[in-house]
Amino acid sequence: MIDLNKPAQLFKILISLVTILPFHLILFGSLFSGNIRNNLFDLFTTLLDNGIIGAYIILVLLYLFIPNIKLWYLCIKSRAFNTEIYMQASAKTIFEEYISKFLYLYAPLLMLGYFLIF
Repeated sequence: MIDLNKPAQLFKILISLVTILPFHLILFGSLFSGNIRNNLFDLFTTLLDNGIIGAYIILVLLYLFIPNIKLWYLCIKSRAFNTEIYMQASAKTIFEEYISKFLYLYAPLLMLGYFLIF
C-alpha cells in the first residue's frame, strides 16, 4: 500500500506524473490532430535519415512510451484509475530492465565501437 503522507513517495509520484504527462498529450494529440501526426512522422523520418544515432534516439523515445501504454492498458483492464494502478504501471518489469540496460549501457558502447572502426 502506498502511504501518501510520506513526502518522499508523494514527491516521487508527482515527478513521475509530470514527466509522463507530455507523452500522454502527444499520444492523445496524434489521435485527433493531423498536424501532430505529420510532425511525428517528420521527426521519425528525420531521425531515420541521420543513420545509427537517429535509430538509437527512436529506440529511446519508444522506450519512454512503455509506461504510458501500460497505464492505458491497466486502466482499460480494471476500468478505474487509482494510485495502485499507477504504481503498477510505473513499476519496471524484468524485460524493461533488460531494455533499459541495453539502451543506456550497451548500445552507446556498440555505437562508439562502430564509429571507432568505421
